[in-house]
Amino acid sequence: MQNLAETISARMLPRVARPSQYIGCETNARCKDVAAAEVSVVLAFPDAYSVGISHLGSQILYALANDIDYAACDRTYCPLPDAEAVMRAEGIPLFGWESRLPVGGFDMLGFSLAHEGCASNLLTMLDLSGVPLAASERREGHPLVVVGGSAADAP
Repeated sequence: MQNLAETISARMLPRVARPSQYIGCETNARCKDVAAAEVSVVLAFPDAYSVGISHLGSQILYALANDIDYAACDRTYCPLPDAEAVMRAEGIPLFGWESRLPVGGFDMLGFSLAHEGCASNLLTMLDLSGVPLAASERREGHPLVVVGGSAADAP
């Protein structure tokens, strides 16, 4: 049986138009051992990697969280439609860019909602993560979902 990293490499990356945006661990990425951390956090930007990677707020939070010795912070972004289709067809959950672990297995899932246009992507990402959309349906084992950003409380 393949682990998730092998599955992504073998069954997803060859079938998408821009595979490099799903590889992770680029220069200056912090690839900490999630399994060894007391607290695991994944920061989710509900837009494509090409948009989210330049979001300063996410970069600051990522650096600060990874500076905490007992914490590991990973990143994830909303897959483009071709990747989403492959992920659904192959049963590949939304994953952390560095760890290649399912996002639904982290302790906390933090979204940065930069504008209202990202709201539907947030729902897509929760669905791909296996995290129920309604907080009342989440149970122990699901990550704590936190949403911040300029559009988090916009009407």
